Amino acid sequence: MNNYLNPIPAIDLVDGRVVRLVNGDYNKEIQYSENPLDMAKKYSDMWFQNIHIIDLDGAKKKSPQNMGVVEKILSQTDLNVQVWGWIRTQEDIQNYIQLGVDRIILSSQAVKDVSFWRKSVEKHWKERFILSLDVLDGLVKINGWLEWSWLSIDGVIENIGSENIQNIIVTDISKDGTMSGVNIDLYKELMDRYQEINIIPAWGVSHVRDIEGLKNIWIKEVVVGRAIYEDSSFLDSLVNNTKG
Repeated sequence: MNNYLNPIPAIDLVDGRVVRLVNGDYNKEIQYSENPLDMAKKYSDMWFQNIHIIDLDGAKKKSPQNMGVVEKILSQTDLNVQVWGWIRTQEDIQNYIQLGVDRIILSSQAVKDVSFWRKSVEKHWKERFILSLDVLDGLVKINGWLEWSWLSIDGVIENIGSENIQNIIVTDISKDGTMSGVNIDLYKELMDRYQEINIIPAWGVSHVRDIEGLKNIWIKEVVVGRAIYEDSSFLDSLVNNTKG
């Protein structure tokens, strides 16, 4: 019997627009909408429960830039929001939580400064946080994929302590924005190794067979991006999944 899989649409923000970057390259931008609130309302009307907001402006300018957009989505939809984008201080975290954000996504700062992650989860509970790890050739990249951490996923988890982690988003960089399919083997290995952690695949999901493959290894959530904008039949299959 297949597991129920919760698909989470991604809204990537650049200059107030909804875009996707191919392999994280700002010079390879595809624009999908000029109004992220309308996009979020569309997903809410389609029965999606969660939305994944990526503040690419924040990553570029090195401070959160789209709290206003996040606030509008929270106030005008019923979606649970998880947000990423240069969240580097406890003040940033507190500001997002006060807005009503469901989960905060931490990446480079948590990899470089274990004490930042631990302080955050001690203050707000680990369920409120997602550790985001972007992987290429078995190693985690940081700072917008511009630098190598020289750590594997296992190395990062060991440094932080698996008992301090509830959720991990794992992005296979080689699959990002390519619609080439999901790396099932990678996620199965992580599911087998870290059974107490909610492993959340990101990107690469582009076909119903990817969804079925993730269900078969008991993945509970998946972040989906480019395919939901460009393939109406795939979007329909996700909508049907959310309804039952």
